[in-house]
Amino acid sequence: MRFHGVPGSHSLQALVEALHAASAGDSGLRAETRARIAELRRPLGLRSFVLSASPVSARLSSLVLRLAVESPLVTSEVFSLHDFPALAAKYGIESAPRTLVNDAVEIRGAPDEIEFVEEALGALVPRADGYG
Repeated sequence: MRFHGVPGSHSLQALVEALHAASAGDSGLRAETRARIAELRRPLGLRSFVLSASPVSARLSSLVLRLAVESPLVTSEVFSLHDFPALAAKYGIESAPRTLVNDAVEIRGAPDEIEFVEEALGALVPRADGYG
């Protein structure tokens, strides 16, 4: 669980919530989400780009960081879009929030908790041309 950049405004609250969850050993995720994450058998890398003044970005930051609290197979990194423009450009990210799943599949916006998890886990399903 990592937050890169200056966690200002709404992002600071999301970071504090995630740190509290980690220290308590309880992600605070819904039971359905916990069950889906418990099914993981391979690593899930989440790299999210956010805007620190955006409440939508903060909601995504909190979720992505808490998923890493829930499972050691989840690696979560949150980047402030304004603090890491070169990295965002490398991945073609021009607006936020956006999440890359295993640096391959992009999730746009901040879907609700279970929808986000389903999209992220869907990126791990084998396709004819390889993994998502």
